[in-house]
Amino acid sequence: MSEQSEKTAAEGDPRDGNPDDEAFTGPPASEGERRAALRLAEELDRRGHQVKVDPISVRVETGLDTVTHVVLALASGVLGLFLPLVGAAGCLAVAFSFFSGRSLGFPLIGRLLPKRATQNVLSPEPGPAWIGLDVIICAGYDANRPYPFAKFLERFWSGRLTIDRIAFWGGMIPLFAVLMLRVTGVDGTAIGVVQLLVSIVLLGVLAAEADRRLVVDRSGPDSRPAAAIGVIETLDELAVEQEDGPAVGVALFGGESASAAGAEAFLSEVSASREGRPALIALIDGGPGPGSNSNGPLVTAREGDLSVMPMNDELAGPGGTGPGRAILRRLTAAGVARRRGLVATSVVGSGDEAIDLVLEIVYRATAEETLP
Repeated sequence: MSEQSEKTAAEGDPRDGNPDDEAFTGPPASEGERRAALRLAEELDRRGHQVKVDPISVRVETGLDTVTHVVLALASGVLGLFLPLVGAAGCLAVAFSFFSGRSLGFPLIGRLLPKRATQNVLSPEPGPAWIGLDVIICAGYDANRPYPFAKFLERFWSGRLTIDRIAFWGGMIPLFAVLMLRVTGVDGTAIGVVQLLVSIVLLGVLAAEADRRLVVDRSGPDSRPAAAIGVIETLDELAVEQEDGPAVGVALFGGESASAAGAEAFLSEVSASREGRPALIALIDGGPGPGSNSNGPLVTAREGDLSVMPMNDELAGPGGTGPGRAILRRLTAAGVARRRGLVATSVVGSGDEAIDLVLEIVYRATAEETLP
């Protein structure tokens, strides 16, 4: 590793930081995460790019947030058997908190959960160099790991049914409706059976999250995540194709599996211009989902789960031409960027085809006529 990379690694290791700083609150990053971040920084440094491993603090992964809300909803249901009005109010508050955190990016109960340390890998280093960038190309290096129940939903429901949707629409909202019926004096065996079924749905969500946790514990982060390496290779292609090309920054996010928490921490410090610059392109490793007619990389037209946000898929060309469009049922860096007024979309794919599509979008994003 070069002298520059050694310096970067030292600066980016949370163990060398100030423990009183907000970036180091909560549990530390895993050794696997640290190694992955430093190896990606070394890849950029070896190619002659300025790089900084930036320690940040993020909310714990969405699984714990989901479990917390589901447990509180179940507790509200039990309380509602004795105090229906109190139970209904509690269930409504939990459902609103869950929706607010997932759809509006404004966690309520989630704010009470602990944070943990992780790292973003940034090139160039944070500072004046980021002012005036045309495009940010990004990826997460701790992307969500598939687990059995998620694979089942993907296979049979093509992504239209997710854990969050089951918890919210199949658990919290019906439970609130049942408790409100109890408040109005409607009671009996039928109401009890419905509440029991809804509670079973919520308990099933808890089992699915336990399944997710076991898979994450076994696998850990990938030391050479395909999407992050794809972003670095895209940067190489841009450097080869033209020296005086668009000003491009690279951001490789930790905490991406925690509702794009790494992107949230980074983009909170990025100011959007009136034209929505810098544009952001997120590369997500994967292939066409079930039911897709496309064999190549896709561009996301919409992203989100409980609520769906439109992306700037026109950057890949007019609708009906070019790559296929997809709906991604989770929050990514592109979704965070759209909330903050940036032009953004995601490319779902891998290999040379995905890199070529990212390059095409970079050039479209820097053309004045493509911006809103």
